[in-house]
Amino acid sequence: MAKWNWERLAAGCGILFVVLFIVGFIIPGKPPTMSASNATWVHYVLSNSREIKVGSILLGLALITFVWFVGSLAARLRDAGEPRLAAIAFGGAVATAAVFAIAIAVQAAIAYRIASERPTLVKSFVELNTVAQTIIRFPVAITLGATAIAALRTGVFPKWYAPFYGLAALVVPVGAGALSQKGFYSPDGGYTAISLIVFLAWTLVTSGWLAFRMGTEPGDTTA
Repeated sequence: MAKWNWERLAAGCGILFVVLFIVGFIIPGKPPTMSASNATWVHYVLSNSREIKVGSILLGLALITFVWFVGSLAARLRDAGEPRLAAIAFGGAVATAAVFAIAIAVQAAIAYRIASERPTLVKSFVELNTVAQTIIRFPVAITLGATAIAALRTGVFPKWYAPFYGLAALVVPVGAGALSQKGFYSPDGGYTAISLIVFLAWTLVTSGWLAFRMGTEPGDTTA
């Protein structure tokens, strides 16, 4: 049985990220659609102000665990002989964290004072937050793409895993352009939800695999 140490715990932070993200995402309750009026959004924010603030804090904690997880992923890629791809993957994570932090800050600000003191601006800030959550898939794609290439070029991950990386690297960045006003390819449409699920699944599986493989030879993928 693998002995748990700080390296394995750091690699497993991706699992914690998924848990914190999902809880932080659902705590505020189901928000109105993007086509809803400003008044509807103001009512939602004022009615769920505490929940939105708590959700923002949990998402902030999720941000920390995501960067920690990708740090372990980058270390694995570097040990496998791909220092450039490791740097690119971690750089994508840093950029992702920056955009994610902006989205969290906007969400918290809406619940903190904007809804109560500047209610006419709520929908505008909601749209800013939504666009940030959509285009964040661009920097995420940097990490996914670099990891997918490394998986194909080395034995750092099992052969059965490479197609999964490739799928995620294709699906997620396409979701970054989901800026239609309405419909399946809109920020609150079906494709956006699909790309989010693919990303979370990628993180969960990758983190779990790394947590049990950290400290072994990078090329050994028989387990």
